[in-house]
Amino acid sequence: MVFSLLGQECKMWLKNVLFYAYFIVLVMFYITQMDSSVLVKPAPGGDNYGIVYTTDETAIMEHTLENLVREYGQRSFTTYPIGFYKEVIPDEEAMRRIGDIISEITGRTEAQWTEEEMPGVREGLRFSEFQEAMAEVAGLIGPGSSYSAESLRQTGIPMTYEQALEEYEAICETDRVTGAYARLFCDYVGIILGILPAFFGVARVLLDRRSQAAQVLYTKSASSAAVIAARYLAMVAVLFVPVLIVAHFAALQYIYVAKALGVAPDYLAYAKYSVLWLLPTVLFVTAVSYLIAELTESVLSVLLCGALWFGSVFMGSGMGLRFVGCNMIPRFNSAGATEQFFSMLPELIRNRLAYSAAAVFLVIVTGLIYEKKRRGGMGSGRKIRQNRTGKPAA
Repeated sequence: MVFSLLGQECKMWLKNVLFYAYFIVLVMFYITQMDSSVLVKPAPGGDNYGIVYTTDETAIMEHTLENLVREYGQRSFTTYPIGFYKEVIPDEEAMRRIGDIISEITGRTEAQWTEEEMPGVREGLRFSEFQEAMAEVAGLIGPGSSYSAESLRQTGIPMTYEQALEEYEAICETDRVTGAYARLFCDYVGIILGILPAFFGVARVLLDRRSQAAQVLYTKSASSAAVIAARYLAMVAVLFVPVLIVAHFAALQYIYVAKALGVAPDYLAYAKYSVLWLLPTVLFVTAVSYLIAELTESVLSVLLCGALWFGSVFMGSGMGLRFVGCNMIPRFNSAGATEQFFSMLPELIRNRLAYSAAAVFLVIVTGLIYEKKRRGGMGSGRKIRQNRTGKPAA
């Protein structure tokens, strides 16, 4: 019964414009947001090998000051308030205060430190003092800047040639190229999958209302569990299959890159990472949306899922772009840092299992609500039962 209903549900979605709108948005988001940089073996004597994260307090202070002086000179500051780029141009009063802060941490007047190629922190400056000064700068600029406490803990400094070569070898040998870029794919696509499934849950319930199909469906011989399971699995299928399709085409580029570098690619890397990383997000958001929609029979589920999405994206942005924790949308915005990722992998697995289990629980609750409505214990079911018997529901 479930599989028969599942087939009918999938056919229904394939005729629905929402499915095609979702597919188009997914593809466009990938095309416009995904970093498509080419992997190149570092050569000795280069000017820029990228960055590596450090916990050395002196290095953090010097690098952060260098960035602050540069952005102050440009009179614009780069921020990522909810994970997306935003340029901030402070007003004159804020700029004056930022200039004063630079003077305080360098021990020089603005006239002096602007003449230097790159001023350093004053002798004897404690890291705690530096953190307080940067917290004030972050407050003047706004959320998502490089000067928040979270950003300081993830300060990147220029890589040496040896470090760059080590990371390149890890991408080739451990990740087999495709693994590293599959992680980056999941990081970007995970953002949009944290909200788009919400529209499917509410659409499924409202479709019944508009077509008045509930009066028929509540009296069918299929059990409530079969109906809810089929509907939920159909939504998950039509949401996740397009992800796998986009992932397949994304993988082709880096399969080619791997072969060009003489590396045997992991052909299934994108599929494996998508199932581990992205499928639990689809499961959970769809379950939340469907539950709230079935309970309220309104678009409230989209609003609540939107608030959940915003909080998750903001949390990931606030904690840096390599963060799992309890976040619905885990972040690892890097094609590389292989050793760091695998140290985080157990945490990621626990996170994804927890959200998958939560999704199953929410679907069970949805089934109980559906059964209660079917038996006349809630608004819609009561109306249907009255229509069938000619008598009000007990």
